[in-house]
Amino acid sequence: MARWMAKVIYSFKIYLFRDLFHLTRHCTEFCLFASHVYVKSWITCPVTCDAAINDMHLLKDVKRYSTVSKLVLLHPR
Repeated sequence: MARWMAKVIYSFKIYLFRDLFHLTRHCTEFCLFASHVYVKSWITCPVTCDAAINDMHLLKDVKRYSTVSKLVLLHPR
């Protein structure tokens, strides 16, 4: 899991300097997914007694993210 968080952090750094780089849509999508869904799940995963409810929240967040993703694809920067 630490490898994925390192990739998320590096992607956020690249996104912060997006004016200096030509970003692909994949990098932007990955940063949005990480900020909306992945980081919250990564932080709450060590709490084993809440695993079932955290899984339910993760599924809801992924469903909610699908609408955000469509908006990003419709309105490019």
